[in-house]
Amino acid sequence: MINIKQVYKQNIGFRIVFILIAAALATYVFVVSPDVKFPVMLYKLCLVTVSAVVGYFIDFILFPNYRPSDLADEISCTTDKHHLAGLYSLAGQVNIRRAIIIGVAVLGTCIGI
Repeated sequence: MINIKQVYKQNIGFRIVFILIAAALATYVFVVSPDVKFPVMLYKLCLVTVSAVVGYFIDFILFPNYRPSDLADEISCTTDKHHLAGLYSLAGQVNIRRAIIIGVAVLGTCIGI
């Protein structure tokens, strides 16, 4: 049986690589144009980060009973195959819903709404 929490822990390497690439690109922008582009880039990065957190909390407030972590706990405890297939489907839908809500919040902030 697949343990969902182990899958999340195994993907930490991709996050570290993403952070290193972002830091390298920020350093490049700082070296090329430190007085003009770097403060604007940091401001926009802060806006996008805050809007992603706001989108997460919107999802958390609107759907308190359907969180991926709760479904992962239920998947790890379930032995019935039909119930397990339904839980996997529901977990996928919950993740897609959360991604859409966070994406819309970030997009709305970037557009300037």
